[in-house]
Amino acid sequence: SVEVADRAVVTSGYYEQFLKFGNRIYHHIIDPTTGEPPEPVFAGITLIGESAEELDAYSTALFAMTAQDAFEFVNSNGIDAVFVTADRNIIITDGIKDDFSLLQDGGTL
Repeated sequence: SVEVADRAVVTSGYYEQFLKFGNRIYHHIIDPTTGEPPEPVFAGITLIGESAEELDAYSTALFAMTAQDAFEFVNSNGIDAVFVTADRNIIITDGIKDDFSLLQDGGTL
């Protein structure tokens, strides 16, 4: 969970709607350079900033990036983020580390 005030929070992920065929995961986010879903680096991305519309576009675009490129993008654009990688690691930007906590009882990742 993360506590914010007067800011927009947007989450995108493939973890609810996807198809696994063989060893490949297919989901609704498409890489514009290939026309196919990217190999999932992230299971979910939550962005916190000023504009929900802008964050929604960014969160989708970040799925086509490497973890390093996505982290650099949010840092250079003044956006806070929580990235959950496909292998369930969590990466949090410095701006929200003090406002972020993992779910403990009753929550799952």
